[in-house]
Parts: sequence; structure tokens; C-alpha cells
Amino acid sequence: MTPRKNAAAIQKYDAWLEGRKERASNYGVAARTEYDYICEYIGKKVVDATVLNIAHIYPKTYQKKRIEYVNAALQEATKTIPHVTGYEYIMDITSIIPKRTNAPAYGYLLNNSELIAVSEYYGKSLNTDHFGDRYQFGKVDSNNFRSNYPMVAIFYDDGTMDLEVTAPVIKY
Repeated sequence: MTPRKNAAAIQKYDAWLEGRKERASNYGVAARTEYDYICEYIGKKVVDATVLNIAHIYPKTYQKKRIEYVNAALQEATKTIPHVTGYEYIMDITSIIPKRTNAPAYGYLLNNSELIAVSEYYGKSLNTDHFGDRYQFGKVDSNNFRSNYPMVAIFYDDGTMDLEVTAPVIKY
């Protein structure tokens, strides 16, 4: 399977969104914003599904092929998603944020200043139009932005951006 074939095989955003909203209404899931759906689609349906596909095909070497396949999938998928103007697949978020002293080798949760540092790096503000406090700027302290997980920076036409955590890197 080539990166292009993998990208073409991913369900298109409109079809995925229709099914996702239908399932949400059947189960009484809380209201979500358009940006919540965009992040979920890019993170789970595009990136995580791509990583899973290539891990089955190339079990020992898929980490080397990961960036090529994920970027091809993102390029194809983002063509049909409203408001999305770009993306960047970030394998190592610690290359963008200030270094921590005594940082654990197994990773750590990013704090507010580190999330803001990422948005400043890209010259955009973090999109806060989400159900819930996605970036923990309120009193809720429940983010899942870990320093040792790859992420996708998603850029929107209103000058904002989102971060979406994706499948972890597995060491063999």
C-alpha cells in the first residue's frame, strides 16, 4: 500500500460526520462544536487509522514510514474539511516548547504556558470554540496533551489553531 492509496481509502469527512452525528444523537452524547468533530476526525479517523494500517503492513519499520503516510493522509483529508487551511504533523512537541528542567523521560502533561508557546510558535491563537475546556484555561485540569505523544496542529481560516493528540510512538 502506498501513501496515496492509504489516503484515498480513508472515509471522507462529510460521510464520517453524518454517521458520527447520527450515533451521537442515538446515545444522547453532549453537544459538540464543529471544531470538536474536526479534531476527532483528523486525530482518530485520519492519523490514528493511518498509523494502524501501516503498523500491520510494516510491523518493524512503520515508524520510519509514519510521517510520509500521515502527511499524505492529512493532505488528502483536509481538502474536504470546512475551515481547515493547513496542518502540521508534530512528532516531537518538545522541539517547540521551552525545555523543562528535571522533565521525566516518560513524558509529562503540557501546562498552559507550554500550550501558549505552541500557538505563538505558529503565530495563531488556540481555538477555544469547543465543548468543554479543551486547553484547561478554566478551572478544569483535564487535558491530554502529553509531551511524548505526536500531535497534529490544525490551522483554520479564522486565524486560530487546534492541537490534536495522536497515536503514540511504539518502540520495538
